[in-house]
Amino acid sequence: MPSTPERCAKRMELEAAFLEATVKFTERLNRQMIAVAQGNLDFAQHDPWIDEARVQRIEARDALSKHAQEHGCSFGSGPVVRPKVTEA
Repeated sequence: MPSTPERCAKRMELEAAFLEATVKFTERLNRQMIAVAQGNLDFAQHDPWIDEARVQRIEARDALSKHAQEHGCSFGSGPVVRPKVTEA
């Protein structure tokens, strides 16, 4: 019998990793957007960091999805895990 979502520590860990990776990706996009808005002609220098964060986000998403399917965890119930938000 699958664990209930409230009791699946692994799912909560994977959710936190996905949310953290999503925040990181968004922060890096925002930094590039700010560079463009400020007229910084080197805004493309952010691309490698954005690409790295995008890959990490996709990997975290896929790990969460795979675990949920294999373990029988569902989404939308259980405690909400808030990602760490860092200052830009």
